[in-house]
Formats: sequence, C-alpha cells, structure tokens
Amino acid sequence: MTLNTHRFGYLDALRALAVAAILLYEIVEHAPGLLFPNPIGHRAAFAGVHGFEIFLVISGFVLAYPTLAALHAEGAASLDVWRFVAGRLMRVLPAYFAVLAATILLPYAAARYGLTAFGHPAILPPVQSIMTQAVFAQQHFGNDAFWALSVQMRTFLLFPILFAIYVRKPVLFYALAVVAGAADLYTTAHRFDVGAAPAFMLGIVAADCRVRFPVIARFGLPLAIAAFVGAFYLDPLVATLPGPRSSPGIENWNPLWTIGAFALVVGSGGLRWIERILSSCGLPQLGAAAFAIALVGEPVVAYIMRKATPTLGLPLAAANAFAVAIGLGIIVWLLVDRPFADPVQRRQTFERIVSFVRQLRSRLAVGPLNFETSLPAIEGGEGDRSVIEMPTFSQGDVAMLIKRSGTSDDLAAEIQAAAARFAERGSFDPFYFGPRPDDPGEVSAPQGEANTTIHYHLGPSSESA
Repeated sequence: MTLNTHRFGYLDALRALAVAAILLYEIVEHAPGLLFPNPIGHRAAFAGVHGFEIFLVISGFVLAYPTLAALHAEGAASLDVWRFVAGRLMRVLPAYFAVLAATILLPYAAARYGLTAFGHPAILPPVQSIMTQAVFAQQHFGNDAFWALSVQMRTFLLFPILFAIYVRKPVLFYALAVVAGAADLYTTAHRFDVGAAPAFMLGIVAADCRVRFPVIARFGLPLAIAAFVGAFYLDPLVATLPGPRSSPGIENWNPLWTIGAFALVVGSGGLRWIERILSSCGLPQLGAAAFAIALVGEPVVAYIMRKATPTLGLPLAAANAFAVAIGLGIIVWLLVDRPFADPVQRRQTFERIVSFVRQLRSRLAVGPLNFETSLPAIEGGEGDRSVIEMPTFSQGDVAMLIKRSGTSDDLAAEIQAAAARFAERGSFDPFYFGPRPDDPGEVSAPQGEANTTIHYHLGPSSESA
C-alpha cells in the first residue's frame, strides 16, 4: 500500500517551504551578517535550517500512514522489512550518488581547463574517503545535505523497530522520544544527532492523528505558530546546554522546533481550506523536486555568492543563488531522481530489478550432482532362504560399496556369497538386510529462514499485536 500523492499534495507543498527555508539559511551562512543587518532578521533567516525538522516529520508520516490506515481499517497489516529497506535505498541512492559524483569530479575536471568549481580542491579525494561518504559514514565534501541525509538514513533504518513499538507499546514509544531528546540536550550523545529521532517519531504520530484523530488537526496551526515563536527565542538557551556545547554547530535540536514541525504537518492536513491552498499554488510541483534541490543547494549557493557578490552585490547575488539552486535541483530531479521519487514508478522499477535478480540466480544456480547405479535382480523362490531383498542404501553408500568391490556385478556376487554362508550356518535372517522395525523413517527437513515480514494486529490487548 502506498501513499496517494494527489490526496496528500499538501505534504509536497510543505517540502517546498522547508527547502526554501533551508536555501535561505545557506545564503545567510555564506554571507553572515550582511544580507540581514538587523539581528532579529538575520536570526530568522538563519533559523531556516530547522526546515530539516519538517522533512523528518514528513518522512515519518509518509512511511507510517499506509500501514496505519490498513491496520485501523482492516484490523491487521504487515510490513515487509526487506522490501522497505530496498525501497528506501532506491529512493535515496540514485540522486545522492549522482550529486556525490559531481561534487568529486567537477572541481577536478574544471581545474584541467583553469577553472574552479564549488571552491573544492582540484584533486581527487582518497578512495577510502569516497567510500565512507558513499555509505553515509562521513559528512565531508562541503555539503550540509550529505550530513542531513546521513541523519535521515539512520532514522529510516530504525523505522520498522520504532513503528512496531508504537503499535504495540505506545507508552514506551513516547518514553524513547523523550529520552532521545533529553540525551541530545544534556549529554555528549548530541554529536550523534539523536535529537533528530523525536522529529521522525512524531511523524508516525502525525500519521496516526490523520487516521484516527482528525479533530486534533484544528489545533495544529495555532500550536505550530506558538511553538515556532517559542523555539526562536529559546534557541540561544538551547545552545548553552551541555549537549550542544559538547559539539558546537548549527544542528541544535531545540524540541520546540520539533513540536512546531509536527503541529504544522497535522494542522495543514486537517483544515480543508489550508490543504486546498497548499495543494493548488504550484508548491506541490516544486516540493516534488525538494530532495534534489536540497542535495545541490549548499555548493551552488556557496559558489554563486562567492563569485557574484563582488559584481552584483549581496541582494542580487542572493536572489541568483536561490534561483539557480532551485533550477539546478529541478534538472537533477528530471534527469535522475524523478523515476525513483514517484511511488508507482519506484515500485515498478523495484519489481523489474527483483525479476532480473531472480532470473540471474536461476541461470547461475548449480544444481545437485546426482549419481545412480543399478544392481542386478536376484532371482529365487519364495521359500529359498538365499533370496533377499536389496537393502535400502543411499546412493553414496552404494557408490562406496561398488568402489570397494570393483563393479556392480562383483558387489552382487559378494552379497549372494554372504547370504549362502549365513544359510549354511543356519543363522541367516533377512532382518539384517532390511530396514529395522524401529527405523525412525525420514527425518524432517529443518525449517526455513524466519520470515522478515512484521505483522500487526489490533486487539483488546497490546500483547496480542
């Protein structure tokens, strides 16, 4: 089950607003104190970095809503973990790898012609550094989006666990969100960006509010406005807490920004007039390319602000940086990201890849090597005690006996000779050549690997989920 993008067009509109706020932050970051001489105006533009919290809440909402809707409509739902992980990787990696490759190769190629690109060194970074960045283990190459994406990928991988906890133990879910927020503010865990987890987790709650408690939405926008205003004035205090002080930087996870982002998502989807406005003013179309725009935003803004400011001045340089970043992001979306952004196209691409892998496995699979041999039948009357039935051997046992005796005829002759000797002694009993009466029979094959599909059920008790 996938999210109906037409029904939830306001989410793309919110993505567009969030990426615009982030671009504004990037412009101010590369022109500190100049574009907005007024301290409050400068701080307001700098606070655009918290558009990332809106992205996190929307991510949790989009991932949780289809399963929650099925769970509460039908009483049961399932989440295939491997398909979920594959889907997330397919959504993120193509555009990410394309922008990462451009970030690495463009400065090197430009230097060959005496040019500069994005202000990066004109040498290729070490292979180890490239590989660690490719798997989100580093945040280098001068692009804040790579840091943000590494944080988001960690939350994606935790989603199946967090969702299962929310369905089965909601009290534990909220406790984990509070612990993560407190640990970020008051401990050195801040350096691992654990403060991002509550925003993503509240996205799951926002999806549940849409499914079960739509009446809450009428209070969403007032709460969002109050939370954003409070967060703006609380940021200086948050920056002095032990967690942010232990690892200073822009990513101060003020819990009020998280609550404001949650309330904004809930309120925008619950009031019809706001949802219609957001869904019909061109913002959803821009929001569809928000991921690609965010990926190219900082390097483009930094380059244009550095090159254009001396000739155009700060205001025009900022306007050009904003427009070029959006335009280039749309191009990346059209060329690389679009086939993987639409859920239907992504599912079709995923099915084609799965089908190809299955065909490849079937062609490369090496079947078992079968060995067969036939022994001549031993004739005789029913009363003849020299007549025996062939013992039940496995193919490997028969092959070993033939190898020892020479040929199948030699083996048959040995068996007949042994039967004759037993008959002469009067101690032969065919019992010794047949299966034992207490033979346990065929041993059942071990059970296969555990199913990776998580099933959810609604019942009178949370334990029955």
